[in-house]
Amino acid sequence: TVGNALHIEQADSNGIDISQVNDNAINIKGAQRGIDISGVNEGMRIQGSGGNGVSIESPYSYGIQIIASGQSGAYIRNTESQGVDIENTGSHGLRIREAGINGIDINQSVADGIRVTNSGGQGLSISNTGAEGILVASSGGSGVRVFEPSMSGLHVFKPGGDGVVIDTAAADGLIITAAADDGINIIDPGDDGITVLNAGNDGIHVNGAAESAGIFINSPSSNAPSVVVSHADDSEADLLFGGDARIESEANYEIRLDADDDIANATFILRNSAGHVPLIVTEDGDLGITGHFSKGSGSFKIDHPLDPKNQYLYHSFVESPDMMNIYNGNVLLDENGSAMIEMPDWFEPLNRDFRYQLTPIGAAADLYISQEINQGAFSIAGGTKGLKVSWMVTGIRQDRFANANRLEVEVEKEAESKGTYLHPEVWEHQRNDQTHQDMKLKRK
Repeated sequence: TVGNALHIEQADSNGIDISQVNDNAINIKGAQRGIDISGVNEGMRIQGSGGNGVSIESPYSYGIQIIASGQSGAYIRNTESQGVDIENTGSHGLRIREAGINGIDINQSVADGIRVTNSGGQGLSISNTGAEGILVASSGGSGVRVFEPSMSGLHVFKPGGDGVVIDTAAADGLIITAAADDGINIIDPGDDGITVLNAGNDGIHVNGAAESAGIFINSPSSNAPSVVVSHADDSEADLLFGGDARIESEANYEIRLDADDDIANATFILRNSAGHVPLIVTEDGDLGITGHFSKGSGSFKIDHPLDPKNQYLYHSFVESPDMMNIYNGNVLLDENGSAMIEMPDWFEPLNRDFRYQLTPIGAAADLYISQEINQGAFSIAGGTKGLKVSWMVTGIRQDRFANANRLEVEVEKEAESKGTYLHPEVWEHQRNDQTHQDMKLKRK
């Protein structure tokens, strides 16, 4: 047909009422519009068909268009095959507008409740429904299945309640395969964009996103976090991303990214349950740690001063079993062959157990410490006038933090670490060398 295959307008009761047919209730091929129904109580009611409730193939425009039905836009029950099967539509596969109750009500279909294949536009478009746009209950297979749409597989626009609700699915609540663009696109939801309750497996599972985000959330409409993960018995979120992205776990610790509240220029901070910040990394790359820092080795790494474009230069840290500080300098001896070295005013409150080294430069001398550190100074004697002396003093920290957190040098390994190495590749290499040496000695 060139126009509508079936056109019904302003019927007082059912537009079409078909019960207990053995094959397709309605089969329409090649029409401009498959079925056009306006202003009826129930747009279409099909019950107990042996085949498809409605089968429409290759319409030029809409497969089914139902506008302003007083009750259900389409009511289909107890079909042996698909409730609605629509293929190769030029525009909407199924379009329902302004339904008084359910946009589509499909009950106890043996196969797919709604199946839309190869639609040129939207697979399913439902606008301005008084209640649910789509309600699928207790389906044996997929509640809604959209396969390879060229545009949106499922587009829900400004619903009064939830955009999509999937309750107690036997398998996956929602599965989207090989979408050319976004699998799910949710814009300006009034409440939750996606809510997953009591999932038997993964709440949301994204596999193989092609060089893009598995889940992308852009510009949430409030200051609330974009992502929150928590458990029912937790007082705080386990994972929380918002304007100040952060990770929390049962209020024990918190990790923030791009924090700008009380930590100046912080890019990454970790805050403990007491509100203290034991670790911070600034935007300039500075690292701050308030506790012990343990490492296998340490060094600085800079561009090589003689070849900065092609080489690096490394220096190892100076290490000691004590919390040691090192101070040094050069001094010229006076006419008496002596000198007094003044230290900063914080030197004695910070240090104890002083040790000294003196080296004459340019000539030998019987140098010695004539007066140990007292009132922020110490004295050198035993040299000649004008002699240059290089000196070094070390001290052990005695500030309150150092006294409360003195380094324990030799420590037993934890029970779970007994018999293992921090760096097994080093010890295995040494053991192999020793075995090789033992074999050489035996041969001799």
